[in-house]
Amino acid sequence: MSAEPAAIPMHVLLEHQDFVRGLARQLVRDPQQAEDLAQDAWIAALERPPGALSTVRGWFAGTLRHRAANLRREHTRRARREAGAARAEQVVERDAAEQLELESRVVRAVLALREPYRGVVLGRYYQGLDTRTLAARQGIAESSLRSQEARALELLRRELDQSVAGGRAAWCPALIGLIEVRGPAAASGALAIPLTLAAALLVLAGVGWYAFGRPDPEHGATASFALAAHDSAAIPEPAAEPLAQEPPAQRSVEPVRPAFGPTREELEALDTPSLLQLALQTQRALRDVLLTPDMDLLLPYRQRLSDPDFGAARILERDLFGEFSGKDWTGLRDGGAYYSFTSRSNDFDNDPDLKLERGRLDESGWGAIKSVGEWELDDPRLDSEVAPPEWNETDRQHWTFLRSDARVKDRSISPEFDERRQELRRGVEPVPGLTVLVRCIDPDRHDWLVALRILATDEHGCTFVWRKLREWPIGGPRGSRPQPANPLVARLIGEPPSYLAGRSAAELMDFLTRIRAVGATRLLTVPAAWVERYAPADHSATTGVLRLLPYGEFSALVEERRGGSTLSLRAVPEPDWPMLRLAGGGFQYMCCSEASWLADIGSMELEALPTSPARPPDELSEWGRSVWDLLWSARPDESALRSGRIVDRATEQRAQELELHFGGAADLGRTYLGRSVRVDRYDLTFALRTVDRDEYGYTVAWRILRELPAPKRLR
Repeated sequence: MSAEPAAIPMHVLLEHQDFVRGLARQLVRDPQQAEDLAQDAWIAALERPPGALSTVRGWFAGTLRHRAANLRREHTRRARREAGAARAEQVVERDAAEQLELESRVVRAVLALREPYRGVVLGRYYQGLDTRTLAARQGIAESSLRSQEARALELLRRELDQSVAGGRAAWCPALIGLIEVRGPAAASGALAIPLTLAAALLVLAGVGWYAFGRPDPEHGATASFALAAHDSAAIPEPAAEPLAQEPPAQRSVEPVRPAFGPTREELEALDTPSLLQLALQTQRALRDVLLTPDMDLLLPYRQRLSDPDFGAARILERDLFGEFSGKDWTGLRDGGAYYSFTSRSNDFDNDPDLKLERGRLDESGWGAIKSVGEWELDDPRLDSEVAPPEWNETDRQHWTFLRSDARVKDRSISPEFDERRQELRRGVEPVPGLTVLVRCIDPDRHDWLVALRILATDEHGCTFVWRKLREWPIGGPRGSRPQPANPLVARLIGEPPSYLAGRSAAELMDFLTRIRAVGATRLLTVPAAWVERYAPADHSATTGVLRLLPYGEFSALVEERRGGSTLSLRAVPEPDWPMLRLAGGGFQYMCCSEASWLADIGSMELEALPTSPARPPDELSEWGRSVWDLLWSARPDESALRSGRIVDRATEQRAQELELHFGGAADLGRTYLGRSVRVDRYDLTFALRTVDRDEYGYTVAWRILRELPAPKRLR
């Protein structure tokens, strides 16, 4: 038997709301009957979704025409039906007053939402606007509107949990009753709840894949009724726990949500591209949660947010989310711990002006930072050239300095300004209510003075609003530095699954960890044959074998630092400090400023390499012997160490003559001789061999040939 076609995702079905409503009005003249007809089509789509994207409108058209014909045939018999008789798909009877009360409660909850959430719900579910149209009307990005919609639905769910007697176990079945019941008494009139809103609330409550039982009027058995609200057949959502299991005694606190997302077994069933896609989508959802300011905090500044010289933003703690945290949570370089006032981006690659590190805000370029107290951003003192008279002399000098000309020219600032700014680079603790002055200088791009006010702090970072106070010209032509595409957005495919909406940062991080556990096992596990060959159980600490993935390709899917692309032969004195990485189709040293060289010396096995400089392999060419001699003989030089280098000029010149670089192409079956010296860390002579390659990366064996004491930093 052939497999059944995958069900259409809910978000795709919702894109055809206008088409369904318009065709229904063409088929029947009565507006109420047209609404009933459209509701019938949506119920049919929810119970048995169409199975191919190319047939969605055709499927809806056929369903509407078929049901319109049935409606016309039944019209002549309607008068003979007994009042209140069940329709062909009879459902369990529920008290009409209770249904009406629930409907009224939902509508009141919608109207009680604060803006912008109320406008989003009314626009999306009552006016039937799609995300793009509504976002354009409100002048915000589609991603922001999706976040607002998810938050609005979450607020509605919480209100129903707390206000309906019996909590979720009561209102979920009752809401399903409103969906199932057809006719003038259901979802009609002034209190009408759109079918899509009811379905969305049920999905958010964990009903999405839970099959509610209902009596079959013909056989008395239980038929399946499931809301097909998943977003991809390739990324399934597991069944939630039965709602009735939640004890009523817990209604006074926030209900515990059922587990969401695919199970470990379902994740393992996904192919690697689908798993990577899901990891990228989860990163985007997490970024939206972590970097979207709370609208309640921005209400006093709402009218000013359209001003090009005014803005609001979030910034995250670098120690938690940045590059050296070891985990790429957000898909942004340095994890959202930086912020640019010009590009309004948290990506380190987009001209950052501000950073949050070790609990302190600091400028991240060539500028300076200073707190001025609990001032509002519209305080006229911020625009004054004169410091407050009650300040001490040092603070007044700093105030004047922040407004002085840095004379930015030829990609540099004046020496006098550079010397003075060092006094104002101690950072500022982000205390709510505090206002901070930031001089933002990028010699290629801009020179601004900005005032920012801290609105709130939390365990992830802080929220602030800012206003540009002044701008200085940049001497010479501005640089045209291209802004790299955000890797998360560039590689994201399709809309995220609905079960990611409305989740907290902790939930999303936990889910991403679950995805990465599967990804790491799949992508970083070394085949047993290579382990036995190069790293048997009794092997020494000087040999090993591991998987290397291309730099940046799988950082969303693999938790290891830099996406499993790095190699560390020694973990002292700092654990897991990376030495090499796989990038651009070859090996690259991570610290190019120090004495590190790598050379392809042929296809020799690692065991055949001697551990003495006096015994170069016979297979080496003349060039190979010269490389061998240099890598074994190079020594840290005291005078070089005092000047910030490691080896003397003669050794550096010899390495250039031999065309030695900080890396080289990674070719299968080749062996590479390397020497890496890092001050206060290590001095290693080693060999690498690429023993296997697949579509995702390499399997690399390594052997340390010699280890010398690390050179010490000389002051």
